[in-house]
Amino acid sequence: MDPSGGSVDTGPVVPFCDVLTVMRAKCQRCHGNPPAHGAPVPFVTYKDTQAPYYTTDKKFSDVMLSAIQKGFMPYLALNEPPTNLMPPIEPLTTDEKATMIGWLQQGALPAGGTDCP
Repeated sequence: MDPSGGSVDTGPVVPFCDVLTVMRAKCQRCHGNPPAHGAPVPFVTYKDTQAPYYTTDKKFSDVMLSAIQKGFMPYLALNEPPTNLMPPIEPLTTDEKATMIGWLQQGALPAGGTDCP
């Protein structure tokens, strides 16, 4: 919903399993269990994305939206000194970014279930 009370067109419903596919490919290298390379939390399950964002009223999924939209995540700076991760962290493709942003803008719901292959 937008601030004026109308609804925002976010396109077709994005299933969580599509999002998990992107997170497995691009996020879990750092946001795994346990987290690595300075990541503060894991993003391995749906529940992880819904965890409270520290002492705020936000959830981590709220913060994920901003981080992806601003290009902060994936954190490509880990490819540079002093870390020089190999193989390098890859940016989100256009389709991956659309999947993540679409799902997050739709409210990060468990659409299609959370028991993903």
